Amino acid sequence: MDKNAQKQYRLPKEFAEKWIAELRSGKHEQIKGMLCDGAGFCCLGIADSIVAGNEKSDWGTIPQYSEGVPKEIIGDNTLTAKLTSMNDEGNKTFPEIADWIESSCELY
Repeated sequence: MDKNAQKQYRLPKEFAEKWIAELRSGKHEQIKGMLCDGAGFCCLGIADSIVAGNEKSDWGTIPQYSEGVPKEIIGDNTLTAKLTSMNDEGNKTFPEIADWIESSCELY
């Protein structure tokens, strides 16, 4: 990707850096279809756990509003849809998703 090209998505830098680090950490089992099932997470479930400050979330789906979760990944939007597709249908690993976030999201 051209470093001068505008990135399609934006995320808060502090949050995104924590999220990328967790995706690459190897600490989390990857699941599909829900944020967390008690044993593992989807990529968005890891985002939720960062904000919640705990290892496991009881949420099955992304809520319309969750205090602290960046507005860019809450609700029905293109970034959420892209990440969900990569995790659930695209069979992308967490490190691959982290790479995509870095290359596709402007951090502010």
